[in-house]
Amino acid sequence: MSSVLPESIQGTEHFVALNSVENFLASLYANPQVPRNVVQTVVKDMKNIFNGIHQTLKNSTIKLLSEGNISNESFNHFNNILEVLEEPFTDLGTEYKRIKYFTDLGTYIAPCEYVIDTLEYVDKLKVHSSILINFVQFSVWKKKEKNHGTQIVFPIFLFFDDYEVGNALGSHSGIHKLGAGVHSITGFVESFSSNYPCRICKMRKEDIQNQSSVDNNLIRTVEQYNLDVNEGDVSSSGIKEACIWHKVLGFNVLEQVGMDIMHDILEGVGKYDLAFLISYYIEDLKIFTLQVLNERIVCFDYGPDKGSKPCVLHIEHLRKKNIRLSASEMMSLIRYFGLLIGYLVPLNDPIWCLYILLRQILDIVTSTSLQVGPLVNLWCMRFEAKHRLSKISANTSSNRRNICKTLAIKHQLQLNNLFLKGTLGDDIESGPSKKIISNTDIKKIKEFMEIDSFESLKQCTWICIKGIKYQSKMVLTLDIDENNLPKFVLCPMGVHM
Repeated sequence: MSSVLPESIQGTEHFVALNSVENFLASLYANPQVPRNVVQTVVKDMKNIFNGIHQTLKNSTIKLLSEGNISNESFNHFNNILEVLEEPFTDLGTEYKRIKYFTDLGTYIAPCEYVIDTLEYVDKLKVHSSILINFVQFSVWKKKEKNHGTQIVFPIFLFFDDYEVGNALGSHSGIHKLGAGVHSITGFVESFSSNYPCRICKMRKEDIQNQSSVDNNLIRTVEQYNLDVNEGDVSSSGIKEACIWHKVLGFNVLEQVGMDIMHDILEGVGKYDLAFLISYYIEDLKIFTLQVLNERIVCFDYGPDKGSKPCVLHIEHLRKKNIRLSASEMMSLIRYFGLLIGYLVPLNDPIWCLYILLRQILDIVTSTSLQVGPLVNLWCMRFEAKHRLSKISANTSSNRRNICKTLAIKHQLQLNNLFLKGTLGDDIESGPSKKIISNTDIKKIKEFMEIDSFESLKQCTWICIKGIKYQSKMVLTLDIDENNLPKFVLCPMGVHM
């Protein structure tokens, strides 16, 4: 995106300087750890630095001119450059000027048009029917799409959640309100101690606590839902009011309110099940101690999941049947729990079947679905990850007068930085690397990748392609064979690029 220069600014040197300064300031504004008032402090201090550099260079140039070492023409040209260095922040010296400048560029707030992708991706999804990777491939969406003929229609995913600046109700606090947000915006009761607390079925609270299988006769239907709404008896239906979203053409609360893996499993049943299992093996069977389990948790090599390594566990939390971990930490603990202590569990132990079932459920819900999904793309994890940036900004700002406005401005300045860069981020990032010079290694890689030549080849400790990180010892799905079974491959030592 090109810069719009003020009429008082002319010349290539001025353009280059202003362009560099705008990118520098936009990057500062986009950093969630840098409050906006600090940007002004940086500008002020940078002015002092440039003034010192300018004066030193100017004195040296005048001395060279007086000694006849440079021509008048060279001196004048160099002096023009020095004038730019003397006041590089002239037109961007205050926040008002900077915001106005970015607004005039069209990068602050919202541009008129910004292309994020093409419709070719949607066409590809319609071609692939055996591999389900997007919500638009599933029966619920196809049914809705038919009602709009040849129109281009996109699904909109609504997210609702409480937000706290100081993280007082964070994942490690042990305080949660699982599903209350969804219930509040769809008309169901928000109290899970009510007679009928579930939005999926009409099972009584007492039965839910003991039921271990689905009773299809109790699943809510459209006809029954409408009847319950008309009767208006909350105690016998669990419905406070008609869902307001039914005013949206084609919406059905019983079909289009999906499950959330994060709250329902990782911050819900997963915590209760693992707390029960660990307490059972530690205090009832006594086949290992909590200290042994914590040592395994601390020392285990989580590979690509090391960023979500679980914290050590506490016996008082286990006895209350509540493990205080974040959703990502809980996912890692469920995935690797069998590798941590599975070898200590007696063969054919009936309680261990509960963990196996939980592990299988996690695999299923984080893969593809046949009706609505994939659930891994519908959970709250990505939405709540967005909270982190504004929480960092809130914690670095001392302003509490209108924190929502402060965070909204910061968000738009981050968007402004993305527009100035012209990209949402680097498609490829890599870790420390070294150049491969062995002809034998290069030949093997050429043959494996079926390529004739390349300019250079580097071996990296890790590489991140479009947000997915690959590193040594990762097990990847290479292909699907003719029997629809996966083929796996183990990443070698070092990733090549």
